[in-house]
Amino acid sequence: MRVVARNVVTVLLCVCVVSCTKIYNQESPLAPSGGAGDTGTGARIEYRVAGSAVAATIRYSNSDDGLTQVNTGLPWSVTFTTTRSTMYLSLDAQPVSFGSAPPFMSAQIFVNGLLLREASSTTFFAPLTVSATYRR
Repeated sequence: MRVVARNVVTVLLCVCVVSCTKIYNQESPLAPSGGAGDTGTGARIEYRVAGSAVAATIRYSNSDDGLTQVNTGLPWSVTFTTTRSTMYLSLDAQPVSFGSAPPFMSAQIFVNGLLLREASSTTFFAPLTVSATYRR
């Protein structure tokens, strides 16, 4: 009985550790963690994914917050601000379902409202990857 109880506790502990995830409130900007390279004036970074896909798996990252993955409907966007003078930005999007419209999807990175990088595809289920290093 002790072996079974110990195994159950071990499994529950593993499930708890594996299921931990970083969750953001996407209604408000993400605060940067600061550190070397901060200039004191903020830049507004926005990731956008749009198209005829009904849903997509989106992975985005930056130097401050690391990698985040969401499964969501389209269009989708997230915005955060940073005071860093240099920041690596990355956005990946993989469509998971399409409606009856012809396939199209685009992934874009904006800085202060200006397009920095974009990628698009007119192929069913083609993954998109966009990355750049923002420099003030």
